[in-house]
Amino acid sequence: MTELLKKSKLLQTDQDTLRKNFKRMFWDVDTTRLDFEKHHKTIITQVFNYGSPEEIQALFGIYQKEAIREVLKNPIKGMWFPTTYKAFCNMLDVEPQEKAINRIFTGQKRKNPNKLFAALLWPQI
Repeated sequence: MTELLKKSKLLQTDQDTLRKNFKRMFWDVDTTRLDFEKHHKTIITQVFNYGSPEEIQALFGIYQKEAIREVLKNPIKGMWFPTTYKAFCNMLDVEPQEKAINRIFTGQKRKNPNKLFAALLWPQI
């Protein structure tokens, strides 16, 4: 397996940069329990999807490039925004996997979305 974390003097600084904003990217988990090695796939995915340019830069300061490429090659199913995933795959020369894309964000047109929303908002009596 590829070495995950870089051996850098700035590693702790980059980790602190991300930890400071974990609550915004991981609203559904206890962020104090996130481990940069154990939860690397989730951290990389969420930072790419929701992170600022500074947070993404910090991510590249924490993880080896090959470790990030492995996450893109073997993505968590349905967790990626389509344009984000494809952009980082292109940047890191990885063949995108269809299973990575979250179908909610593909922009597929529904037959009659207004009918669904109307049913939810104004239930028939």
